[in-house]
Amino acid sequence: NAPLVIVVLSLWLLYRRSNRLRALPLQTGPGWLILASLFGGLAIFCWAVYTSAFDLQVFSLVLLAVAIVSGYWGWPGVRAVWLPVAFLLLAVPLPAPLLLSVIFKLQIWTAQYTGWMLDLLGLPAMVSGDQILRTSRAFQVIEGCSGMRSIQILTLLSVLLVDLFQRRGLHAGILIVCAPFVAFALNGLRVLTLILNP
Repeated sequence: NAPLVIVVLSLWLLYRRSNRLRALPLQTGPGWLILASLFGGLAIFCWAVYTSAFDLQVFSLVLLAVAIVSGYWGWPGVRAVWLPVAFLLLAVPLPAPLLLSVIFKLQIWTAQYTGWMLDLLGLPAMVSGDQILRTSRAFQVIEGCSGMRSIQILTLLSVLLVDLFQRRGLHAGILIVCAPFVAFALNGLRVLTLILNP
């Protein structure tokens, strides 16, 4: 929802790797990689402008960045900046049908999870789709309570913190994989508090 924020964070990640890039000797990468990235990026940019699909410009930016880095520092440079370049892909929004499908599933799962927590607390509740029915009130898990935004933000932050604290390997993988589940669980607790104190 905020591609400019992603671009700024990607530039910050690139800045953190600037010393590593400056330490690399200048060398030209494989010609096929430079040409393919350059012409691919230009073609996607022209197509994005022609069709007014400006989200595609992110792919163009990624390919052009690979071409520039490969032209100056070769494969070592591409390996040094792969995270900032790949991070740019987070600026591409999910297609609307896929996004709505994911949000709807999250609404259902959040309602079921919250109903389960109400049962644990001994509070009578019945879950029907995205609705939680209690004796006095009915609550609906709307899109804003689905947890999608929490999952996106916490996953994004986990990638940034893994890089900031220089976690590697299994530790980094566990942190990034667990982030969506932690965000979903915390969002369920938020929905539970809204039900208990509407």
